[in-house]
Amino acid sequence: MDSIIRKNKQNQIVILCKVILLFQIAGMFSQIWNYGSKFSSNLWYYLGLDSDLAKYVDKGAMGIILGLTLLGFVYEKRWIYSAIAAWVFFLACNAFYHGGSFGAVYSPFAHGVRYGLPLSLAIYLGHKESRFEHLLIGLRWGVAITFIAHGIEAIYLNPKFIDFLIRIPRTYLDIEVSQGLAESLLIPIGVIDIFLGVVILRQENKYVLAYMAFWGLLTATVRLMFSPSHGFDPMLIRAANGLVPIAILMAALARTLSKGSDEGNLEPTPVPGTRKAAV
Repeated sequence: MDSIIRKNKQNQIVILCKVILLFQIAGMFSQIWNYGSKFSSNLWYYLGLDSDLAKYVDKGAMGIILGLTLLGFVYEKRWIYSAIAAWVFFLACNAFYHGGSFGAVYSPFAHGVRYGLPLSLAIYLGHKESRFEHLLIGLRWGVAITFIAHGIEAIYLNPKFIDFLIRIPRTYLDIEVSQGLAESLLIPIGVIDIFLGVVILRQENKYVLAYMAFWGLLTATVRLMFSPSHGFDPMLIRAANGLVPIAILMAALARTLSKGSDEGNLEPTPVPGTRKAAV
């Protein structure tokens, strides 16, 4: 019975990952449907495609990805999540290539959890042995890359982050934060993000995961607070930054409860080249 409970917990976490992915893809689809993406801009600017046709291609491709995400709930195939991961990574590379914003250069890394989540599910479905451990390793890599990239953005004073620190306290708390103070705050925030990313690669620390979950959800919610009329889609897209650490934390807690049993054990597999994960 204990083994069945642990197996059920694994299934619950996998379903949670699929739900998180659905939030993310739905947010991306809504954003592209309303505003387009750098992909449609690149089709128009570099390939000379008609602007309306470029938008239709952009929307159609993202619609297919949304359909695949829904299909994944009833039809578990590795190619489904591989296709989703490839397209999300492709969009991140398009943002990098197109440029036009401070964060564009970091997109292939800052979006790590966005394509890392479906890639982890693809890896999970591609293994018969230790498949759950492979899922967790992929999730940890995705979260780590995202936090490290955002930490670097903060240290280099991403103007959008500065705007968040100035406008949100003023709007909701009636507290004035100067630009100088906002810039000073971003440095330790960035250092902490990088530190957390490195730690989670080396060990599955429950306290670090809890903080990452809190910070990831907070920074996702900030998008909605900053722009109530346009921030819902960005919040959905970035919710994975906090929800994926929650999924990993659930596995860590389940592992603690089942410690000492061999059958169906959720013993963590360290990331190759690092020391054994701590419980």
